[in-house]
Formats: sequence, structure tokens, C-alpha cells
Amino acid sequence: MTQVRYLLIGMCSWLFLLYNVERLAAPANIASFVYIMTVVAAVALFFVPRLCWVGFQWLFVTAMVPFFALKWLLGYQIWGANWPITIVEMSAIALTIGLAQMIGRRFDKLQTLLVNLTTDPIDDEVHSFRTGQSQIYREIRRARQYQRPASLLAISVVDAPADAEQNPLLQDSYLRRFLEEIQSETLKRHITTRLANLLVSVLGDTAVVTKRDGHFVTLLPEASREQLDEIMQKLQKAAEDNLGLKLRIGISTFPDEAVTFESMLEHAESDMTNPASDHSSPKKTPFAGLHRQSDTNADHREGSAQTAGPNGVAQASTVSNEAQPTSPLPVNEYRNGDYRESLNLPFNPAA
Repeated sequence: MTQVRYLLIGMCSWLFLLYNVERLAAPANIASFVYIMTVVAAVALFFVPRLCWVGFQWLFVTAMVPFFALKWLLGYQIWGANWPITIVEMSAIALTIGLAQMIGRRFDKLQTLLVNLTTDPIDDEVHSFRTGQSQIYREIRRARQYQRPASLLAISVVDAPADAEQNPLLQDSYLRRFLEEIQSETLKRHITTRLANLLVSVLGDTAVVTKRDGHFVTLLPEASREQLDEIMQKLQKAAEDNLGLKLRIGISTFPDEAVTFESMLEHAESDMTNPASDHSSPKKTPFAGLHRQSDTNADHREGSAQTAGPNGVAQASTVSNEAQPTSPLPVNEYRNGDYRESLNLPFNPAA
């Protein structure tokens, strides 16, 4: 915090000097738009934390593009006798960007530290989508090769965490906005971490759990449509009982609704974000995909499952799982159980 205090003092002193440089040095005639550019650059770095971690040279080069463009459009002379003034203006923008970047980085580190101190560690079996999508694709390719079922889930929380404005203790605090951001981020990280650990605990070891753009994408190998009802009911019940959360779940099954990773992912995320697909209600089917299937297709699948054995669907599922080297999803088994920012890499079917 001492460094942040010194940097803030330095930033205020520098801006005071910049806005009075023409009074202190009469020959200096800095272009009027430079004063606006310096403030805009500092505000952008403060309000967009990701910009603080971009290399300084890239930020400076980016700022120089509109700088020279405005100099030319507004008729300011750049070269010749005005070249020293141009150097001063460029230095002013560079110094402002540097100070704002250092302050923004330290505030970002402070916020991350406070959030990490108040949240539980995430389960090791929860991967980022960048690292987990290769495993998901491998399981889908195996299901296609051996003609096995598979299901892809897109899971998010229905109710957003409570806003810090509801806390009366923060209403009159001068640090209210900063504390609001810390509290909101802490609650969000805590909820998603607990949800990630719950998914691993409820869905079992064979499930591939990944985090993608604020929600979870989970693959259930060997999980057919007939098994999803029980799985979703247990997942919804566990989330409500243990976390007090309602989940919005989108589902795509192989090969009923899609046969490729991309199409399954698109279908599942579409079901999750569709307001008409309310999976949180126990009176409705826990996945929206069934509502788009005709009764004829449903009867056909049910009849096919019953012909697999004398005990109907359960017998068909047991026999098929024994024939497959990959173990079936342990629906009835439980084990004790922040997600990181993930990147949406392009899908490569040839991989």
C-alpha cells in the first residue's frame, strides 16, 4: 500500500504540473487535445484492468496513432520548430500511461489477493476450457467410434450474487465503490468455486468438468438420454441443498441431437441461455432438448432400449457399459469435493 500511496501522489503531482506547464514555461504551447488524451488514457487504464497488463510499448504505440492523426487533422505543426513541443507532448502521454499502468497493476493485484484470501481452492479435476476441450473431443470421438452415448452439459447459476449496495454498512463509506467491486468479485468467485467442486463431487470421476466464459461445460461419457433425468435431479437438488442455488442447465446428447463437438457445444449453450428452458423447476423436464424431440422419435428410442434386454432401459445400459472399456458414469456415487479465465480456442476436428 505504501507504493500505491507514493504512485498516487506522483500521479496527482504530475497532472498538476502538466496542466500548469504553460504558466511555468511561457514559450510552451502544448496542443489542447493532449490534456484530454492524458486523462482519457489514465481513466481507460483504471477502468479496464486488462489494459494494465499489456506491454507499455504497445500502449504507447497505440496512443501515438490518434496523437499524430489529431495533430495533422487540427493543423498543428509536427516537425521543424515545433519538434521540441511534439517531444514534450509525447513524453507527457508516455509518463501518464506509465504511472496509470503501475497504479492499475497494484490495485488489480490487491483485489486479486483479497478475493483469493476469502475463497476456497478449486478442485484439481476442474479444468479450463482451453485444456479440457481436447479431452472432451477425445471422448466424443470415442463415442462416435464405438457407437456409445454421451451428453454435454452447459451449466450456469440462475440467481446472481447479491449486490454490495444492499449492505447498509457501505452506504456512507468513501471506499464504497472499491468495496463493492471486492465484495461482488469475492461472492462471484466463491459461488463458482463451490459450484465447480460440487459438479466434480456429484457427477463423478468420469465427468470432464471445464469452465468456459462464466459457465461450466461438462461432458458425461456413457450417459444416455434415459439417464439424464436422474442425474439432473440429483445435481439440482445438491445445488439447492448445499449452496442454495438454482442452476440453468442446457443439454446436448450424442447422437440424438448432435454428432460433433462444436454442434453439441452450440446446442447445449443455446439451451442454457434460452429463457424458455427453465431447468430449475422440478415439474419440468431437466433439459430442453427433449421438448424438441417428437413423440415418434421418443417411442422409437424407448422401444430400441427395451429390446436390448428383459429389464428394459436399465438392462440395456448395463450391458452396453460392460462391453465398453470406459467405465460408465457413477450416477449413484458421491465423493467429497474459481474457476480460471478460459480462452475460446478454435476447434480443430483433425486433431
